[in-house]
Amino acid sequence: MILRTQGTCSEPSLGERLSPGQCQPTKTQAAPSLQAALDLANHLAEHYEITSLAGLLSTATRAVRRDDISVAVFGRFKAGKSSFLNDFIGRNVLPIGVVPVTAAVTEITYGPRENAIVHFRGDRNLEVAVTEIGSYIAERENPENGKQVDFITAELPELSRFRGLKFVDTPGLESALPHNTDVSMNWLPNAGLALVRYGALIKKRRNALTS
Repeated sequence: MILRTQGTCSEPSLGERLSPGQCQPTKTQAAPSLQAALDLANHLAEHYEITSLAGLLSTATRAVRRDDISVAVFGRFKAGKSSFLNDFIGRNVLPIGVVPVTAAVTEITYGPRENAIVHFRGDRNLEVAVTEIGSYIAERENPENGKQVDFITAELPELSRFRGLKFVDTPGLESALPHNTDVSMNWLPNAGLALVRYGALIKKRRNALTS
């Protein structure tokens, strides 16, 4: 089966040349075609009982329905993931510390009004100030996620030039706290793009070579 898009073509982007008769599908054209392809893949996987594709197809279906792209920062614990995002944003939104601090995933995106929402397990939500995020994701203030935080979403006006992107801070991998690694691995299928932070590992190797 060959899926084709129909309708008018979008204008080419700056610096892009299209040959005569060449059509560049718009987002509204592409989405139905992708959804149709996923529906077909789901049907075939179910018909032939290819259960190994269930997770991948579920993730792809969710991605097609979303309007943003999740940019997740992964890495070993104490690799500087939260510090990297704080520097990128231009302010200290995420808690940092000497011990592993991130106990839950935090999603940060653009919003016209600064706010943060704590999503608890069991579908309970609580709006808090951005400055209070640390009380819910810092290991010291929420040990082993005793507050049952599922994840946190934050919106910042200063990220207006990054509309369409959602930056995600994840707990460290290979942490002494097993639940931190579990949270990151369980969230991984939601990532549209992953940045792997090796800061601590690189520093350790550099020190070993110079000592």
